[in-house]
Amino acid sequence: DAARVRRRPRALGSPRRRATSKGSVTMWPELTASEVALIRLVAQGLTNRQTAERLAVAPHTVSSDLRHAFTELGITSRIELARLVDAREHRE
Repeated sequence: DAARVRRRPRALGSPRRRATSKGSVTMWPELTASEVALIRLVAQGLTNRQTAERLAVAPHTVSSDLRHAFTELGITSRIELARLVDAREHRE
């Protein structure tokens, strides 16, 4: 029964929940897993509305979580965020 209930929203087009990687904990210790998923999408250039659709949350939630992430990371713009994500996640 539980599996059937879990399949129902997906059958209606709801996105699957994405598991976060262990790397997000070490690369982003100041953020929650949901904030990491959010900043990755925003850093790719998605708008708050597009990010909200991808994460199946309200645009207001994206705005609030993004402001919190900016504060935690000590940044003030999406450009700074994109640079920071690139620097932390694409190290060689």
